[in-house]
Amino acid sequence: MDFGNVSTCSTNNNTMMIKSIQTIFAAQCVLTDPHQWPEDKTDEFLQIGVEDYDFIIVGAGSAGSVVANRLSEIDKWKILLVEAGDNPTIESQIPGLLAETWHTSIDWKYKTEKDNNSCLGMENQQCVWPRGKVLGGSSAINALLYVRGNKQDYDNWELGGNPGWGYQSVLPYFKKSENIMDKRVKKNNYGYRQYHGEGGYLNVEKPFTSENLTKMIFSAAQECGHDVLKDINAEKQLGFTSLQFTMKNGVRHSTANAFLSPIKDRLNLHVVKNALATKLLFDDNNERVSGVEIELKNGVSVQVKSKNEVILSAGSINSPQLLMLSGIGPKSHLNDLGIDVIGDLQVGENLQDHVMTPVWYASPKSNQTLSFEWSFIQYLQKRKSILTSGSDLSAFINTMDDGSQQPDIQILIFNLNGKFLHISGYGSKLSESMIKILKTNDVIAICAILLNPKSKGRILLRSNDPHDPPLIYANYFKDVNDIDTLLRGINEVMKLENTVAFRQKDVRLVKSDYDECSTMTLRSKAYWECIIRHVSSTLFHPVGTAKMGPSSDMEAVVDQRLRVYGFRGLRVIDASIMPTIVRGNTNAPTIMIAEKGADMIKEDWGEAINQEM
Repeated sequence: MDFGNVSTCSTNNNTMMIKSIQTIFAAQCVLTDPHQWPEDKTDEFLQIGVEDYDFIIVGAGSAGSVVANRLSEIDKWKILLVEAGDNPTIESQIPGLLAETWHTSIDWKYKTEKDNNSCLGMENQQCVWPRGKVLGGSSAINALLYVRGNKQDYDNWELGGNPGWGYQSVLPYFKKSENIMDKRVKKNNYGYRQYHGEGGYLNVEKPFTSENLTKMIFSAAQECGHDVLKDINAEKQLGFTSLQFTMKNGVRHSTANAFLSPIKDRLNLHVVKNALATKLLFDDNNERVSGVEIELKNGVSVQVKSKNEVILSAGSINSPQLLMLSGIGPKSHLNDLGIDVIGDLQVGENLQDHVMTPVWYASPKSNQTLSFEWSFIQYLQKRKSILTSGSDLSAFINTMDDGSQQPDIQILIFNLNGKFLHISGYGSKLSESMIKILKTNDVIAICAILLNPKSKGRILLRSNDPHDPPLIYANYFKDVNDIDTLLRGINEVMKLENTVAFRQKDVRLVKSDYDECSTMTLRSKAYWECIIRHVSSTLFHPVGTAKMGPSSDMEAVVDQRLRVYGFRGLRVIDASIMPTIVRGNTNAPTIMIAEKGADMIKEDWGEAINQEM
């Protein structure tokens, strides 16, 4: 969003519009000031020649920014952080404009491969998978939700052969990052410090919300027997809530904002932007990773050496891609592409994601909705408008009714608009059917999200060219049990229609006239199975493609200290190491993994770690 250059003019009328324009220009300076980010060291890098670094970190995203911050605390260590993207844009800094960042230069623009089983209503039957190609990575383009998952998720990691990864072991690392500013949590709750941290780099606060929508949803939830919680990240996870955001004073607080900006002047941290890591380097015996080959923004390729370790924090798609390009991956797949196999490991397997199915509710169109332009001005002036909110209303439920405190469905609630349909990759038929409804109605999407999928996908190389996007096989619904769980979740969502809270607002279930499902009855199992296969899409949480596990686990790629099996000097620290996906949004857990991984590196290299968490 470029406001260009405007010449000033004098006037005696101090109008609202002039004030608004002044506000816009002032806000643009604040939100896009390049001096808030670490300087790009590419030119200096080329002038002085390639240096030996103690640690090279590939990827400045949700994990890499954290690792760079923590390792550069050790003054004697020289750190290189390699990022394929550039600085965040103004759109990425404004919470409500997150979808404006998709399909842009700061997005890798990934899409899944066709499987004739899912994403059937999407353009070319491919689901879009936005991933951040920018400082802050996907934390710079995500929905800002700060959710840690269920306690049992981490205990299961430990039970699976990963000592030190149980809930009580990882909780201190969640707290270490956090600066909790949610007044709901802190007010008259002196025990909040058991679960939350204060003074950490990452600001966590409650977003601006639509009180009318919140009141209606919470009232309906209580009518259906659900609890309403103030804090989803504390003792209880089951219930409805307004989620916490990684936001500071109405501005996105990505890991670039939180962990890189405050340390941008550290002399021992060099950041190279617009630089693509293309291959890992090995010693003569192929037993130790000795560095990284990177392609700089001018097209020049250089080899950079590391004295201690290379850390891959490029995410669940790019980390396995780089490993396989370097010869570490499934032997048969690498052989097919003519890549010399250095390590036969199940890289790219075990791909898991949260898939969501929307249930649409409509009500008569309100005349009280502000135009986008005025909402934008209101945001710039006060940081309070629909642009500081988003998909904050959510719930975690157990559809099995077995007394378990472990949810199998998440519910996410947000207002639908036509642009979101288009930018999310919906095909023209589906988009047109919903836009027709939007002309005369306000539409709320109440999405059922599969939290513990049994179906698993994989990442494969498209070719041995690092510029080619990898093949993403999501394999949604390969296991039909996942459809059964989603159907139970949808049934719980449909119960809201019969509540007094919904009837009072004339909020009703609406059926899309999308061709493939239009002949089926709205409340039938067949209709919702059709919707699940055609309309379901990602919640943007791919994990697991460099699985953490014991050496006895044939799928494991890294051990419990995140070291790649069979190699010295190489770790993976990002969401790809998750053995199983957590039951919640994945950004906060990824930051936790980075905090814990950084401490492991310090311990392994004889440096003291910060005990204050």
